[in-house]
Parts: sequence; C-alpha cells; structure tokens
Amino acid sequence: MNYSSRRYDHLAASAIAVGIFLPVFFQIKGGIFSDTIMVFHSRGLISRLPIPLSVAACLIGIPLLIRRYRNAIPSLAVVGASFILMFVSSLITTRGQYEEFQGKFILLLQFVLPMSALILGQLYERVDGKMLVLSKVFFIILCAIVLLEIFCSWYQGYRLRILPPNIYVFSIYQHLQYVPLVFTAGFLMVLFGLGSHKGFRKWIVIFIPVMVFYIVVSAAVNAILLFVLGTLSYVLFYESPDRRTFLRTAGVAILIALVVSGYLYYFRGDRILDEKFDISQTNKTAVINVPGIQGRLVYWEFYRKAATKDVSSFLIGNARVPDRDHYPSAHNYYLDFVYHFGFIPFVPLLVLIAATVYRVHQKRKEIIALPELMGITIAVLFLLFVDNMMKVGLRQPYPGIFTFFLWGILISKLSVLSSKQTAEA
Repeated sequence: MNYSSRRYDHLAASAIAVGIFLPVFFQIKGGIFSDTIMVFHSRGLISRLPIPLSVAACLIGIPLLIRRYRNAIPSLAVVGASFILMFVSSLITTRGQYEEFQGKFILLLQFVLPMSALILGQLYERVDGKMLVLSKVFFIILCAIVLLEIFCSWYQGYRLRILPPNIYVFSIYQHLQYVPLVFTAGFLMVLFGLGSHKGFRKWIVIFIPVMVFYIVVSAAVNAILLFVLGTLSYVLFYESPDRRTFLRTAGVAILIALVVSGYLYYFRGDRILDEKFDISQTNKTAVINVPGIQGRLVYWEFYRKAATKDVSSFLIGNARVPDRDHYPSAHNYYLDFVYHFGFIPFVPLLVLIAATVYRVHQKRKEIIALPELMGITIAVLFLLFVDNMMKVGLRQPYPGIFTFFLWGILISKLSVLSSKQTAEA
C-alpha cells in the first residue's frame, strides 16, 4: 500500500469515526437540531424528526470504502435479505391498503437504515484494523461533549441532577438513555484500545471519574452496568497484579451501588427520573418518565400476545401499528421486530446473531489476547443481549447505527482471525 492510499484510508477512517459517534442531529426543516425541551417528540412528522450525522456517515462512508466490498459480503447478504423479506411481509399483511402499507414501509426503513451500518463496519475494519483511529476520535469527542454536558447541567440550573439536551452548540436527541449508553460503549473502545499506550493511559485515568459522574447524572442504568462490566473486565485481564487489589475494591463498591440503584429503578417500580425540574431562566418544567420492569412487563405481554395470536401474525407480522400513546414500543427490539414483520424476516438477523455468538465462543482465547477486540466484543454483546432486550435501540438511528457499526467491525475481525488460522493450518 503506497503513502497516498494509506493517507486516504486514515482520513476516511477519521471522518467515519466522527460521523458515527458525534451526537449532532439535523431536521429536514430547521437545520441543526437545537430544541431545548427535555423530551422531544416529532409527533410523527418526518420533517421534525432529528436525523443523526451518522446517517450521512453511512451514506457517504460506504461509497468511500466500496472498493473493499468483498469484505462486507456477509453484511450485504443480511441487510439485503432482511429488506426483501420485510418488504414482502408488508405487502402481504396490508393486502393493498395504501395507507397501511405506507406506514409499514416507513417503519421498514426505520428498521433497515441502521442495519446498513453493518456493511460500513465490515468495510471500516480493513482501514483501521487496530482501532487506533476510532479510539482516538472517540476519546476526543467524549472529552468535549461529556465535559460540556456536565457544565451545562450546572450552568442552566439543573444543579447536576440531570443532563440537559441543549449544549448551546447543538442539542442532543435522546440524551438521557440512548446517548449515555453509546458514550459508555465508546469509552470502552478508548479504554481497551488505548489503555496500554503510555501517552494516553494517564489521560484515560484522569477522565474515568468524569465519565462515571456523567453516567450517574444521566441515570442510565444500562450505561452504569456496561461501564462496570467493561472496566472490571479490563482490570482482570489487562492490569498488573499489584494494581488489582485497589481496583477490585473500587469495583465492588460500584457493583454495590449498581445493585441498590437497580433495585430502586426496576423492582420497586419507582421512576428515578420522575421529578420536576423548574428552570427559572426559561420558566419551563420538565417531567421525565422512564418505565421500570413492571411497566416493561405490560408492554412485553401486549406485544407477545399480538405477535403470537395466530400463525400468520407470528410468521409475517401484523398490519397495524399499536396506539403510540398507550404502547409506544415493545421495549424489546426483537419482540418489536417480530410483531411488525414476523419471524421469517427476522431469520437473517437471527442467523447473524447465532453466527456471531458461535465465533466469539470459538475464538475466545484469541479475543482475550487482543484488548481492542475484547472491548468491542463486550460492547456488542451487551448492546445485543442486554440493552435491546429492554429497549429498541437497534431501530433508533443514532444508537442503532452505532451498534450495527461495531457489530460489523466485530464480524470482520472474527473473520480475519479465522482466515489467519486457516492459512497457518
């Protein structure tokens, strides 16, 4: 590879990493999203829907790296098959009803758009194999946005009890649940990718308390869980024995706090964000409601019954979208997918999940030996099997594109490991 080609790959990798991770959103009418309301609703209008920069990163990034398309054949097959099967399912369930089909097709695009990041992730791995560019870009963005959000929480009168959506330069859509989790996964990329580099290690150590404070203020339980899981894994596998005693003690304290907060948040049914924040500067009141486990059980039961009421509903889905005022989503991506499009269109994704888990188990020793691969494996498996069991992040543009992007990188890395072993044999 010549110098110009390497420089092109480095610039492309940097631009894609910024586009995927930076939480900047645009609206078709209005330009950069800058609404100050705590919980923004598009009211079903596409023109009001905040569209993340990561959508442009996919649309531009894939053509930039398309010369390596052979590396992304598994992802191309999954995305293509999913789209076709979901489209056919929509045609059958709506049976020529134009308005119903139009609604299903928009929903189809909402599911498929994030999936395209699978392709980008597989292509990206071949230009930034050691994830150094990705980790550095993520660290710069984390330092800037996290510090700015904490500052704005204090300066705007929230008294560091909750994060504000507006940080003056722009507003962050879904800033309380999805974005903190994405940032936590991004931090794991930084920790596992740069933690062993002397030039970055001290800055990462300094930034850890800031990151913990940010996650706690966001009150995103899944982000806390992922942070604890990731940092403890890093300590156990990659820290020297003389440092483990202190770090393990700190980890136990964090776990105790996690168990207590988890009990309060889920099992008591309390909504730890059920609080009114009076903002004297703007005379606005924000009420934030997040369903606990009891609320989610109601959603799960409704969608499960509707998805399995008969053979047709289970195999090809339901025609109508539930009343969003009462059942905004299944709070489970997989149940949501099967309800709307059926089990048959879900099969390609299910096969990819099974293949990923099998490969991870098969290459577990090699994964542990490579910190950057270990970090991305923890993040992807957590997002797939924990977060998306309780939310529908995979069909939300920003967290969905981020998750599928990391998943694509993981698939490509596991494929490279298998190819190397085959060549050595």
